[in-house]
Amino acid sequence: MKMSFNVYRYLLVNSSVAFIIGVIFLCIPKIPWFNDFLGDIYHWQEIMRDIGIAFLIAVVVSLIFELNTRTKAERHKMSGVLQTVMSSFVPESVWNEVNREILHRMVARCNLKIDLCLYQNGEIIDGKPLDLPNTHAVLNIKTSYDLYSLLTGSCEVDVIHFLDQHMKTGENDFPRFQSVKVRTDKNKVQEWTDESLTEVYDRQTGRLRLTGKHGVKLRSMNRKSPVTIEFERYEIVNTPGLYTLVMPEMVVPSPIGSDSSPTICVQINPQNLSNVDINVLTWFSSSDHEFKKISNFEWKFFGVMLPGQAFSIVLKPKLTASSSV
Repeated sequence: MKMSFNVYRYLLVNSSVAFIIGVIFLCIPKIPWFNDFLGDIYHWQEIMRDIGIAFLIAVVVSLIFELNTRTKAERHKMSGVLQTVMSSFVPESVWNEVNREILHRMVARCNLKIDLCLYQNGEIIDGKPLDLPNTHAVLNIKTSYDLYSLLTGSCEVDVIHFLDQHMKTGENDFPRFQSVKVRTDKNKVQEWTDESLTEVYDRQTGRLRLTGKHGVKLRSMNRKSPVTIEFERYEIVNTPGLYTLVMPEMVVPSPIGSDSSPTICVQINPQNLSNVDINVLTWFSSSDHEFKKISNFEWKFFGVMLPGQAFSIVLKPKLTASSSV
């Protein structure tokens, strides 16, 4: 909650008057006429000086209180009113969970783009043929998104991603992260790949973590200056099967793009799909929260995804004329 212009003007006028009065009281003992007329009676110089200092301190205290403490108090009061009102519409436990897991989030993602490429048994990756069961495949996933702070000021956050470690093969070292990049609004790029990737990627746990000296510094969404996160990974998937992506943070429309820009865009390379059909599903009950199929290889989502919501890449055998009879 921000103070109105009239409140600011009232505060400025009164603070200015108090400041001028304080300066006058401090200057009077320096005027020779007053010193000649009053002399040292009742130590009037010290009294005038103390009064002047008191006025100046009052100005400082008033400004700090009105601009900081009162604003926080009013915001806290409004937050209490909002919580009381909302808890009357939904159970208190539900509202508390929403308040904690959604409204108190520090960051949001925008422009989430996912490029997929499917590799099946016998195909070449890193110069080696894949040796997998026919019911398994490797999914190459290139992901990028813009990261914004939801706070009014700048902040530093950890960025964490995980692999599906339960789907693992030793021959080709899958699943694994391949690289990660961080692009700032000044187009500065920090990249980890090959040996440097071990600074942020724990192969044992399958966790990619940008934290500490590698933490990401963000600006407020109002500044429209995002930090872009880009990373590539390989995952093992079942065919037929699902590869599900859970959103740990909110994914919202970008403040930079137009209203018609998608929140999430999923594309898959058409190669190696001769016997596989691909679809993208959200499993939501609302039709407004479904992906729009642009083509057989591209899907777009135009809504908002909250923390914990997810969508799945669905892989199933392609129907042939004989199998559909």
